[in-house]
Amino acid sequence: MNNYRYINWITNRISRNIVFWLLYTLWHFVGRDNIAQLYVPMFFLIVIAYGIPAYINTLLLIPRLLYKGRYLYYTLSAIVLLLINALISVYASAFFNSLYPDANFMGSKPQSYWYHIFPCFWTILTLTFGKYMADAVNHKNKLEELQHQKLHSELESLKSQVNPHFLFNALNTIYGMARRTDMETADAVMKLSNILRYVLYDCSGHTIKLEKEIEHLNQYINFARLRTHHKENIQLTITGTPGEHTIAPLLLLPFVENAIKHGLEKQSKNTWVTVDINMKRDGLSFRCANSNFINSYNSNPDHGGIGLKNVKRRLELLYPDKYELDIINNNRQYLVELNLELS
Repeated sequence: MNNYRYINWITNRISRNIVFWLLYTLWHFVGRDNIAQLYVPMFFLIVIAYGIPAYINTLLLIPRLLYKGRYLYYTLSAIVLLLINALISVYASAFFNSLYPDANFMGSKPQSYWYHIFPCFWTILTLTFGKYMADAVNHKNKLEELQHQKLHSELESLKSQVNPHFLFNALNTIYGMARRTDMETADAVMKLSNILRYVLYDCSGHTIKLEKEIEHLNQYINFARLRTHHKENIQLTITGTPGEHTIAPLLLLPFVENAIKHGLEKQSKNTWVTVDINMKRDGLSFRCANSNFINSYNSNPDHGGIGLKNVKRRLELLYPDKYELDIINNNRQYLVELNLELS
């Protein structure tokens, strides 16, 4: 979503929460006649006594525990939060009634600790339900947007299908000719042919085996080494095992592509590109860095351009709350660090 839609979404969410607490406060004045005097202080009391614990649940416990399948930890944390919430309610109510004796908040007589459990539980449960509904709507909107983009990509792919296939077949012909005269040229043609085969045939699905994606990245880097006079300037380190993980195809390539394009733009020993991939049990850590040049980046501060913008958008749509992306751009290097959870 663009900045306007994002700001509008945040504004609407804040507005809905403010209206909820205003109405919730008004509900406490049913049967009372002192609303004009006590409404504002009671509003702040309710937000402190009920709102803060409820938001700890919706903004912290649910995303970090419940949504990640850590049900036991979430249940225990929610119970502790509810008990603390009730304790806050006890002391907040007593303090409020000492300031406003006519308020009779939570009853005219001091109530037991357990009497405060139900309203605390009801408040947390109500806001939890509201978060589930909001997240469900947001997830549905993201799926619709993803389907729209997929359809658009498929149409664009069909438009350009003829030329890549022609190029792929032509490369096979050139490879056969080059083998008779120059094996180094034949090897370069074969590397490029394998890259095209991966893009044309293997990347047709939504996901691909992580092992194949890493293999393709390795082939791309090997082909890029043929274009530079200093092959040792491009370093690739792969650790860990891919297991059965899958990943969106061509997700990592734009980072490497831009690093090679900008990091090796000056054919000298001082230029370099390093790519480190660490495959883990729950995903991977990806680090890509290249030498930086002041003149180059001053003239083009948006390093990576459309390619990196597209991959950032794909990460938002395909891996919400499952990735961390950091980009550091200074006079020494351009660094991309991506931590990604994979299934």
